This record gives sequence, C-alpha cells and structure tokens, in this order.
Amino acid sequence: MARLWIANIPPDTTEAELKELLTKYGGSEFTAMESVPGDGTRPAAILSFGDNVPAGALQPMVDRLHGINWKGRDLVVQVIR
Repeated sequence: MARLWIANIPPDTTEAELKELLTKYGGSEFTAMESVPGDGTRPAAILSFGDNVPAGALQPMVDRLHGINWKGRDLVVQVIR
C-alpha cells in the first residue's frame, strides 16, 4: 500500500482540507488518514492510498507539495513504505 507523509501541517487540519489540497495539486484521493501529533510543533498526517496505487505514483505529488507554504507552514512531504 502506498502512503504519503505530510508534516508541518496545522494541528487542526481536517481530512477534508487535505483532500482539497491534494485535489488542487492533481493528487489521487487517499483512503485513510492517520494523524501524527508528535510533540505538537510539527504535526503530521499519514495518508494511505488504495492497494492499486503504487508508491511510485505518489512521487509527482511529493514534487508538487514538498516545501510549499500552506496555511502559513512549509510542508514536508515524502512517500513512506
């Protein structure tokens, strides 16, 4: 299963907001979201995509989203396995 790690998101980020962000940048729709609060300074989310989405298909989203400023925070985005 392909998964995407998006870090440095605002702590109150909703699943709907992340879906809107990914849609805006041409991303696939994820099937599940897991919040990762950490120590609270750089909250993150792990987005899971269906079994039919190979990890390599997520790289274009990483290229588009990594480093952009969203809601006053610079996103850190990477594919995880």
